[in-house]
Formats: sequence, C-alpha cells, structure tokens
Amino acid sequence: MRMLGRVRELYPNHPIFVVMADTGFEHVRPISAEDWSREQVARFALPLSVVRNPNKTYLQMVERRGMFPSSTTRQCTSDLKRGPIEKFVRALSQKVIVNCTGIRSEESSQRSKQIPWKANKSLSVAGRSVWDWMPIFDESLGKVLSWHWCWLQCYAATLQSYAATRRRHRCKAVPATRFTGIPPPVSDDFRQSARS
Repeated sequence: MRMLGRVRELYPNHPIFVVMADTGFEHVRPISAEDWSREQVARFALPLSVVRNPNKTYLQMVERRGMFPSSTTRQCTSDLKRGPIEKFVRALSQKVIVNCTGIRSEESSQRSKQIPWKANKSLSVAGRSVWDWMPIFDESLGKVLSWHWCWLQCYAATLQSYAATRRRHRCKAVPATRFTGIPPPVSDDFRQSARS
C-alpha cells in the first residue's frame, strides 16, 4: 500500500495499473488475498488486475520439484510472479512503462544490493521502453508503517466502529507497536489515543 500511495502522490494524472500475481497459495481467511488487495486498491480509485501462471500453482511447483523454494532457488518468484506480471506488461499499449515493486533495501542484505531504478531490457522491445522502479527502496520500516498509520487514521474516520470491521474480517488486528515499537497515532479500537 505504501508503494501505491507513493506512486499516486508523485504521479496523480498518469495511468496506473495495479497487478497482483496470485501464486495459487495466497491466504483465503479471514479475507482472501485477492479480495483484500482489491479493497486496498479501490481506496485509490483504481482497479486490480490479477494474473496467474496458467500451468502451475505454488504447491504444484513444489510437488513437481520435490522441494520448497529457498533464497537461492526462487523459482516461485520468476514463474508465479514475475512471469505473469511481465506477460501483463507486454499486453499494455503504452510505449513507456514504469514497473514498480515495493522492495525495500533494509529487508535483506541481498535486496540492499539491488538497483532501485533501471531499464528492463527484456521488456523494452518493439518500440516500448520499460523501466523497473522501487519507489520505497530507501524507506525504513518505521517510515512505511507511519504512513500506514496516518492513512489508517484518516480512513478510520469513515468507519462506523472497530467492532464492525472485526465482524467484517472476522479477525483481531495485531498492533504494529508489537513489531516496531512505534506507537500508532490511534488506539487499537480506532478511537483517538490520549497521545494526540
């Protein structure tokens, strides 16, 4: 969400296509990954396109290979995510395309070595120029989460109550403070906290 928010902030008048690669092994409860993604994207007044590998799901890939992917053999990323998304990009009529991913450098030492802006030579063909961009590459986890909390605070004002949200999704949200130590600007029940 932070990546999409950043792109919308910077380029509000450009066409934006939001694509989710369904690996066939996405969560289904309390709300499916596709439905959750569609709801988040709709908040930016954008549609969601869902792509899949037509030949295999994640579990079928594991079964055929006889092993799970690892950090060195990430076939699931290339076959189940990048491949279907690249097919989607090739079908677009635009001549200049910026393909955004929400990778952040602090997620791992391997990711920190990536280049946040580069030409995508394999997709830049037939008069089309494709660039790969990681808009939140240099953002810390704290900054990403603080953006979510601020956005959530604005969104919370439109909710009737936290209880209605819990009933809708049939789950209890885990406070981000537990993971980051950063106190949210609103309490867990969406009421304005005493800190504000």
